[in-house]
Amino acid sequence: MKKIISLTALVFLLVCFMAGCGMVENGERAVKQGAEQVEEGASRLMDDEKAMLNEGKDILQGDGMNNDGSATANGEKSKFIGEEKAKEIALKKANVTTESVIFDKVELEQDDGVWQYEVDFKKNTTEYDAEINAIDGSILKWEVENK
Repeated sequence: MKKIISLTALVFLLVCFMAGCGMVENGERAVKQGAEQVEEGASRLMDDEKAMLNEGKDILQGDGMNNDGSATANGEKSKFIGEEKAKEIALKKANVTTESVIFDKVELEQDDGVWQYEVDFKKNTTEYDAEINAIDGSILKWEVENK
């Protein structure tokens, strides 16, 4: 009789152990699923971040906002003179050539509702800062500083 009870207790312990192993497997499965969900969330977050960076790039290239806060149309962007033309206008004003200067900055930005290119460059010890109207190419600001 003691052997039967001992054997029954041993079987019971084995069944409990096996059931516990199943719980461990379920826990491992849950951890794996959680990790996959975290990876998916991180991937979506990265995609959102890339989209925001592209949107920012579009704004810098002219796909931004009008004075009233509405988005500029893609067609409006085609009205801009472009960075190369803005650099050409600034170089002509300074009476220098592309080969003899170092450009520090050429950026499209909106200031007080006016789209403009900020063009900063150096020739030797002279620094030039220009703001060029992005639509008509007029020079809005011109500064020269000798260092």
